[in-house]
Amino acid sequence: MRSYLLLIIYGLMTLLSSCASSIAKQNSKLVAPAQPNAVIALGRIQPEGEVSKLSVVNAQDSRVDRILVKEGDLVKRGQVIAILQGIDRKQADLSDALADVNLREIELGRITTGNFKKSQIAAQEAAVVKLQAQLMSTRKQREAALISARYQLDNAEANYQRQSQADREGLGLLTAQAKLANAEAEYRRRSEFNRSGDNTLGSQAKLNNAREEYQRKQQIYQSGGLSRSQLDKAQEEFISAQAAVRERGIETKTQLDKAVEELTVAKATLREKQIETRNQLGKIKTELLTARSTVKERQAELDQTIKTLGAEIRQAQAQLAEIREVRPSDVKIAQAQLAKAKIAVTQKKAAITDSEVRVPVNGQILKINTRIGERVDTTQGIVELAQTDRMYVVADIAEIDISKIKQGQSAVITSEYGSFTGEIRGVVEQVGLQVARKQTQEATGNTPTTDKESRVIAVKIKVAPTDSAKVAKLTNLQVRVRLPL
Repeated sequence: MRSYLLLIIYGLMTLLSSCASSIAKQNSKLVAPAQPNAVIALGRIQPEGEVSKLSVVNAQDSRVDRILVKEGDLVKRGQVIAILQGIDRKQADLSDALADVNLREIELGRITTGNFKKSQIAAQEAAVVKLQAQLMSTRKQREAALISARYQLDNAEANYQRQSQADREGLGLLTAQAKLANAEAEYRRRSEFNRSGDNTLGSQAKLNNAREEYQRKQQIYQSGGLSRSQLDKAQEEFISAQAAVRERGIETKTQLDKAVEELTVAKATLREKQIETRNQLGKIKTELLTARSTVKERQAELDQTIKTLGAEIRQAQAQLAEIREVRPSDVKIAQAQLAKAKIAVTQKKAAITDSEVRVPVNGQILKINTRIGERVDTTQGIVELAQTDRMYVVADIAEIDISKIKQGQSAVITSEYGSFTGEIRGVVEQVGLQVARKQTQEATGNTPTTDKESRVIAVKIKVAPTDSAKVAKLTNLQVRVRLPL
């Protein structure tokens, strides 16, 4: 029974194998192989210039002190992104070296100017500077005093000329003299008028007429030829005339007294004006003489200052020239010491530069490989930098298809695992010159080969500028590249 079953199974297997072979032959006769219309390959996204792992020279024994950037930061060429430990000590060394250069420069200057006789030269230079400052300060004071004296002299001369002219022309006394003449004339007129009695003639005549009229009417009244009211009226007129004569006399006396007073005041005013004019002219003349004397004194002081201090300065400068003496050998030694100090500064700056990690180009920080306090791994670098503003795809083209790829050929790129949606475009920029083993991971499905040991040539495809930003943050992403033929 068992043998029977084995026999049946063997028969069925033979039958199936025969059918499959027959179907395969029929299909091979009916379907012709299709000609490929594109080259398909796997690739990876890379920035221009690929990814740089930044470090510094001789950093393998150093530790990171500070990280100045974060992953994803955009950086500029020359920007410091990290600082290694020990930079504080190196900066202190640089400060010490700079101080030494400054000291050597001072020493060289001291020697070249003859200052190696420091105490003597310093003292003599101070003496020269002091004398020069004294001359400048004193001269300015003397010149200012002379200018002020000349200004006062000009004013005094002008005042004296003006007062002398006024005194000669009597301009200051004219008013007082005129007032005196008027007062004297008024007094004489009033006195003459008072003596002549002309001032009361009219009033006296009226008084006489009123008296005669009153006496005449008294006689008529007594004879009964006149009423009492008419007699009273004549009496009132007589009394009024008497009062008018008295008032006129008082007025005349008052006017005469006023004329006497005005005459007295005018004489006193004239005397005062004459005394004032003489005193003022004398005072102005005294001021003029004093101003002239002051100008002469100030000029003499200025001349003496320039002469005396100038001589002292020349003498001090001559002594300074004698003290100074420069030896060529001392200068050469100082120059050599300065050059050595400057070399030390250059070395210290280089040491600081070795402790500063700077980016060589504009780009973006993709990854930080070394953290604060960690020892620098020179193979991994401190950070990974890429120029993500211009992205590329490196496609691994099988060597059997490389003859179909030309520079400038268009390419369609898609994400192998959906990391970005849609398609991006590119153009073949460079076809590799060397055959190598495949670097991308093997994909399933429509691949140019399933041989993991296949030999490929790297083809560099420049991503279109409009699509570059879309994959700027996807460095090393595996993609599928289709190059239409």
